[in-house]
Amino acid sequence: MKRFFTIALCVIFSALILMSFAVSAAQKPVSVVCDYCKSGIFSVFVNPNEGVNPSDVKIGLVPTEKQKLKMNVSNSSAKVNYLFLLDASTSMPTYKSKISELASSLFNKSKKGSITLAVFGDKFKVVKKNIKSWTEFNKALVNVDYSEPATDIAGGLCDAIDFAAAKSRKINEVYNIILVTDGIPYLTSYEGSYDNAIKSSAKDIKKKIAKYPEIIINSVGTNSWNKDIESAVKTGKGLHLKLDNASAAGGQIASFINNLFILNYEVNAGSRSKNIDAKLYASLKGGNDIILKIKDIPNLDYDRSSEKETEPSTSKPQEKTAVHTNPPETKPEAKKPAEAKTEKTENNSEFPLIPVIIIAAAALVVIAAVLIILLKLKGKKPDSSYPTINMKLEILAGKASGNKDRIILGKELFIGSSPSCDICLNDLSVADKNTRIFQKDGLIYIENITEANNTTLGGMKLFAPNRLRSGDEIGIGNTIIVLRF
Repeated sequence: MKRFFTIALCVIFSALILMSFAVSAAQKPVSVVCDYCKSGIFSVFVNPNEGVNPSDVKIGLVPTEKQKLKMNVSNSSAKVNYLFLLDASTSMPTYKSKISELASSLFNKSKKGSITLAVFGDKFKVVKKNIKSWTEFNKALVNVDYSEPATDIAGGLCDAIDFAAAKSRKINEVYNIILVTDGIPYLTSYEGSYDNAIKSSAKDIKKKIAKYPEIIINSVGTNSWNKDIESAVKTGKGLHLKLDNASAAGGQIASFINNLFILNYEVNAGSRSKNIDAKLYASLKGGNDIILKIKDIPNLDYDRSSEKETEPSTSKPQEKTAVHTNPPETKPEAKKPAEAKTEKTENNSEFPLIPVIIIAAAALVVIAAVLIILLKLKGKKPDSSYPTINMKLEILAGKASGNKDRIILGKELFIGSSPSCDICLNDLSVADKNTRIFQKDGLIYIENITEANNTTLGGMKLFAPNRLRSGDEIGIGNTIIVLRF
């Protein structure tokens, strides 16, 4: 058996290596990050892909002659604007120092533009526009009140995109949004199931990002992202980084934008043309020519303000038939393969994709076969997932470390004095792992897991697992807490 598993691992690693070669071979020399038409000029901002030397790339508008990439944002007269979009919900004060580090590193690297600070919770709100100094921005940042009870990520980002799109723009001007959030949506009003409301919000984000390709969407979040929302936000063609490394994240985003290459071409697009299509030649020294097809390039001379959304946005609270005031229970999310990032560009048939597809398909077949064998040998199906339940923590007596007021319950969580616990109590009478809360048959239970038997529910000692309901008073040692869900 041990020998079999060794062989299986070797097969999997070999397949992954083949797939990496396939992906590498299919990579385009450049990626289009942002594009729009203004005053009859098509402006496209491209980023050479990893491992590509910009001096080896030639790119041009079909059927014009190809030319080398020469001008990037940092050495041009391009103006770079940022909208710093900050989650102002009650779960964010924990990250105040990280947010400050992020903003400081952004200011140190950003060039030739201004920054607008905006916040969102239940609604989008502009705090201060056109900030050009760190002192001014830091002052506005320090005064942000993290008191929003709701976290409508989709509504905040969609409103921010509308705000940016309404700004007048010159040729070569770049507008970026940096979304800063812990990634946990919390809607206080919605129709139907909470899970469907979140999925609908994610669809709103994708539609809005696709509608405004002239705006670059970046994000900086925690490891707690809701997967649907995270996948939707990452369709934006900026950088998507972690708040854990905030001191570098702002500089990385600014450097990414500063190093975009600008290409300008005259096009025949009057104010009556809402969108245009274009084809770019891109070739790498010693490589094949690629044609990048770009569709629905927005013409900023066209008046889009008169347009109405074809579908009402479901991301923002409306008048509902059923209003939920507590965090909802959600259905378990089926595990899906990572969603591929939506691209507007595609390769033409000149590129030798068939061998790449064959190699990738063969690698996937091998991996699938190995996984099936391993599961059969294991003799049981994988454990089913549990719904994630958002809980609000209230401390009635005693203290807890970390200042967390939102707790996520999956299969189980632990309460004790150890920092490894989900709820860490500053109480000497509490064991390292003192109390367990878990899900079973669609219900939530609480049990004492120490010999001291110092857990109470509604003032009564627990001698066996008991049903836990939202608002029940839980005593652990000298500490009293309430969980609302």
